[in-house]
Amino acid sequence: MHINPTYLTKLKRIVIPFVIAAWGTLLLLAFIRWWLFLGKFPIMELDEDMWQYWIPVVAPWIPILIWLKPRFNQLEYKAGTDKGSWQMQVIAWVGMAPMLIFSQFLLTTATAQVREVKNVKEIRKHEVVRYYRINEFAVHRFIGGVHYSFRTLGRFNQDLHMDIYFVNPILTHKKQAITMTPLYWYGVNFQ
Repeated sequence: MHINPTYLTKLKRIVIPFVIAAWGTLLLLAFIRWWLFLGKFPIMELDEDMWQYWIPVVAPWIPILIWLKPRFNQLEYKAGTDKGSWQMQVIAWVGMAPMLIFSQFLLTTATAQVREVKNVKEIRKHEVVRYYRINEFAVHRFIGGVHYSFRTLGRFNQDLHMDIYFVNPILTHKKQAITMTPLYWYGVNFQ
């Protein structure tokens, strides 16, 4: 099998910068999130969906447009310079975006802490963590809320999607009197 030497040169000029751009973007994004949002003293707050979906979808375009697009424009394409370059940019984005999305989900779970408390009143006594395991609690069944949504999806609306959300206050015991809005709630989602 004979491989064209210019093909290997093109591959080196594209693959190595792509790998550096992909891993550099991943490490930079993870460091920024950890430093500004997940550290011991978070400086800013941003919605979890922004970090897990939207920022990883948009962030790859910065190194692609700045660093990889000039390299893609130097290549010769059968379909024309503009179409081939755009296709290569989309292929680079498809390679980077899922990697960033997965890394942000992994960073969310890896930096989370679980604190075990005896009851709901002890949550205030400790510093805030992502997850709590409460050993003794009661759920007030008559105070709470329900939200549901039904929607049909598919080509001919053949799929029915139901989401039902239940939320009830968490109390220390079943006979506890509720004088103000409870601070802690238990939520369940059924699909």
